[in-house]
Amino acid sequence: LLPLSRRRSVLVVEDNQDVLAALRAKLELDGHAVSTAADGLEGLSRLLRQQPEVSIVDIGLPGMTGYELARHARAAGY
Repeated sequence: LLPLSRRRSVLVVEDNQDVLAALRAKLELDGHAVSTAADGLEGLSRLLRQQPEVSIVDIGLPGMTGYELARHARAAGY
């Protein structure tokens, strides 16, 4: 496990359930607090509501691409 000072809140936005589960498991094993979303719209909502320290966002998402998600998040001040 990482020292407490290096643990982060992480949002993973990924539509491939196997990749999402693997990333979540790895990050949680390292001690990070992880939340997930399976599409761009849910990802943007969670990102703005939770304001995680780190976000891992797939580019090709249903509903909204990763690029669009980043543009909307920046426009909202995140």
